[in-house]
Amino acid sequence: MTVSILAPEIILSLAGIVVLLLSTISSKIKNLLFFISTTAAGAALYFLPFPTRTAGHLEISHTTKFFSILTIIALIITLLGSIEYTSKINSPPGEYIAILLWATVGILLFLKARDFILLFVALELFSICLYILVGYNTDSPLSIEGALKYFLMGAFASAFLSLGIAFIYGETSFTRFQQISHALARNGNMNAELIYIATVLILSVLFFKLAAAPFHSWSPDTYQGGVTPFIAFLSTAPKAAVLLVLIKFLPVILSLPNVTEYYRRIIELVAILSIVIGNVLAFQQLDIKRMLAYSGIAHVGYMLIPLVTLDLKSYAAPVAVYSLAYIIMNSAAFILVDYIFQNDNKPHLIEELAGIGYKYPLAAFSLTVLLISLTGLPPTLGFIGKYFVFLYALANGLLHLAIIGIVFSLVGAGYYLRVIYFLYMKQDDHQLSQKGNPFSLLVSSICALFVIVLGIYPSLVTDWIVMNIR
Repeated sequence: MTVSILAPEIILSLAGIVVLLLSTISSKIKNLLFFISTTAAGAALYFLPFPTRTAGHLEISHTTKFFSILTIIALIITLLGSIEYTSKINSPPGEYIAILLWATVGILLFLKARDFILLFVALELFSICLYILVGYNTDSPLSIEGALKYFLMGAFASAFLSLGIAFIYGETSFTRFQQISHALARNGNMNAELIYIATVLILSVLFFKLAAAPFHSWSPDTYQGGVTPFIAFLSTAPKAAVLLVLIKFLPVILSLPNVTEYYRRIIELVAILSIVIGNVLAFQQLDIKRMLAYSGIAHVGYMLIPLVTLDLKSYAAPVAVYSLAYIIMNSAAFILVDYIFQNDNKPHLIEELAGIGYKYPLAAFSLTVLLISLTGLPPTLGFIGKYFVFLYALANGLLHLAIIGIVFSLVGAGYYLRVIYFLYMKQDDHQLSQKGNPFSLLVSSICALFVIVLGIYPSLVTDWIVMNIR
């Protein structure tokens, strides 16, 4: 039973070991290593366990499976976008691929966790892998700086998480979510203040991993300095995983009496700050990676809006729809940035995109589609994601959040459309490197196509999500 439940994690773990061992034999089998890893990702996708609620410390549900699929999709996009990257920085690909696979294993376990011990171990597994990959380009001072900032702040986050878990265990004597929930609901002799402190500590760690404001300061430098194809993964898969854990954690803390409004205000404040700060600061950026980093903060704010309702039976569906859109469009956008710029040792200035629309028409068109989708304009999947979120907010009496989201989406349109303006309306005054990895262009173009198709026919996925995601 357990082996079949953990089949995707076992496949990816073994693939990481095989890739690492093969890389020591020869440095000329890069394509084989990427083929093995991509095939393993496809196999992991195929062997995702059938949803069931009886899995001990692991949760195997439709919701968990859906977010696991999103994680593996982000992995495949990143692998295909990274094929030529290790050659550019003269680094062996084996370590890069293996660590990326093991990071995915950590995220998949994190998604399935129903117990704080497993949750903490899984979080540390993928976090350590992410710290390493951010600083993988050792020739770039920006990469080292971004990795150091991410690591130091992540170390504090891990300490806060362990402290929060310890407080909850000390008061309840349990680490499993369901048992903690029952203990909090029935025991009136607990130290309520200590429980509140513990839950705020854990929430702050989850918000940090989401790069939600005001816990966002690490993300712009980390995204700018990090390995660009890998940032396609870092900016999407961990965020989707943390959102699901937040969805599962909220019923636990809401077992406390008379706390609903208290936690509602916390999530609402973080959502508003993320939307406002993310969009306003993204508008000021000259570097496209920093722009996407700040816009990612804003998108996290949009995804937090449904959680403000604390409606445990229905808030997961709009988050799932938005997560699907965000993973496809944001990861593909970063892959295209790497394809066009081809140099992580220099800033990725938006002005250097001048004339690219005529020089690389397919890449520019795909990037344009993705940016329109990130803006939330029809007929794209990004529009469907925002439609579900804002409609859900209106249906639940959150008119002010819907208005804030719509107004600042217009601000977002300003900086996304500015990139499109440079692609087509400005003369080519900068000489970028020759075109890069053809697989990057292929996977990004496919993602752009999906964004349009699912924007026109959203019921292909949204009907299933609304019926099954809880």
